[in-house]
Amino acid sequence: MADATEFKVAVLEKMASAESLPSLRGRVAGSGILGVVTATLLAPRHPPAVKALMVRLCSTLTVDNLDTIQLGDARRAEEFAKLRQQLISSGTIKAIADMARPGTDSGLMVAAINAISAFAGPGGDSVMRATLVEVGAVAALLAHVSDSNGQPAVETETPLEGDSTGNQAPAVVPEVEMEQDESNGGSHVQAAAASSQNPGTKEERDNSSGDEEDGAREVGLRAAVSALACLAAALGDGSSELVQQLREPSTLGKIRRLVGDSAASSNTSRESRETEEQAFKCLDSFGRHLGTWPEVDENLASDIARALAFGSSAAGDFLVAMLEDGARAASLGDLRSLRRTIRQNSQPRSAVARALEARHGCEHCGRASSASLLACTGCRAVEYCSRDCQKAAWKSHKPFCTGSRKS
Repeated sequence: MADATEFKVAVLEKMASAESLPSLRGRVAGSGILGVVTATLLAPRHPPAVKALMVRLCSTLTVDNLDTIQLGDARRAEEFAKLRQQLISSGTIKAIADMARPGTDSGLMVAAINAISAFAGPGGDSVMRATLVEVGAVAALLAHVSDSNGQPAVETETPLEGDSTGNQAPAVVPEVEMEQDESNGGSHVQAAAASSQNPGTKEERDNSSGDEEDGAREVGLRAAVSALACLAAALGDGSSELVQQLREPSTLGKIRRLVGDSAASSNTSRESRETEEQAFKCLDSFGRHLGTWPEVDENLASDIARALAFGSSAAGDFLVAMLEDGARAASLGDLRSLRRTIRQNSQPRSAVARALEARHGCEHCGRASSASLLACTGCRAVEYCSRDCQKAAWKSHKPFCTGSRKS
């Protein structure tokens, strides 16, 4: 039953397409196919692409469509809960959490990360969320963020089946995979000469391998940060335990650094900006849903301004949330660079522009203030955050102050 024949994979791919069709999704979930899916997933011999399909099916078959959940069908909800219990009792959730860690095949890794996000969301329940905590699913997601901040990645114990890309560490001789030949009782070597599989010099192969590893790491990081944003917004029984690790300052600091990495390395590639976009969404979700905000300073304002200049909508949403609180807005420092960026790159009446307009700034230092600003008593046209700023700005403001000219 666990053999992944081409016919069976094709049938399961059709079933996976039921994800967007609530009525068909319910019928597929009740078809009894989940046992075949989990057996195929847990069988060690199948390639990553097949396992990724099985992971996707695990969430499709056990997490109902959001629109259908909102209808409040108790009987349907009970049936999906029973299916999720099958995943838990079979050890499939633990396997998916392990597959979500860095070092896994990128396609399988992303499928596992997306499944964790689905299990933790509105379609899950307290039992599933408790299981995710127990099997270390949150830690698996956070491992991607730790890896991106200079800590060693988690490596797989053995190379993936069928991997001919040369993804081996430099200067390590790859092991020859031996497969038992049952027909004659001997062993059959399943490795071709390295020169025929990997043309070019060793340096070229190592560079190619490094690029592929970096690409897979970036893909996993984006998916993990996106999933962490979803976990932060999780509601329902068991969600508080699930997000407990997300409230730790170290977690927030790691995600905060992601929005400054591209500036520090002058990396403005599309992939880097996509990762930064997900990081801003994650910070926004942490703040709005968990009440956990990053350390606010002028460097954060600079990172937001740079992201806005590249057209980041997530940075704009995050800035609006920051400006809603006077103390946070004041901590951002000089808001004039943000105002200039908005004028140059956004619609004048966008939500970000309106938020900046509503949060007045000091005419001298550009800072917002958690308290009321002091208006110039001469013209009432400009405002200052303190008497010191008003005095410092008087020389430049005096020629334009209508009250001064009248006197």
